Amino acid sequence: MINEKLDWSRVNIQSFDFRVLQYMHQAYPKVTLAMLVETAAKPEEQLAELGFDPQIYSPFFPALMKETVDNFHQKGIKVIPWTVNTTEQMVKLLDMGVDGIITDYPNLAPKR
Repeated sequence: MINEKLDWSRVNIQSFDFRVLQYMHQAYPKVTLAMLVETAAKPEEQLAELGFDPQIYSPFFPALMKETVDNFHQKGIKVIPWTVNTTEQMVKLLDMGVDGIITDYPNLAPKR
């Protein structure tokens, strides 16, 4: 369906299920993949379990630290946490250097 309707450069596959990401990585190596995780507390273990470096690391934001963001950036991986729903949380994460934010309330995003 994607081949028929869209350019793959506009597609980003996000999943909590590492098996889905592993399949997509093997079958469609040029597709952008986002590794969704429930915590940023053990990022190296999560990457090891996945078995490859995805283009995007998307943790639930509370445990995310600047050091983790910096480490992923050094690997060439973008960090886009979820679900960030207050302006205060958004500002804190943007100050850490995240590449984007997943939110239910984009109208609360600070002007930058």
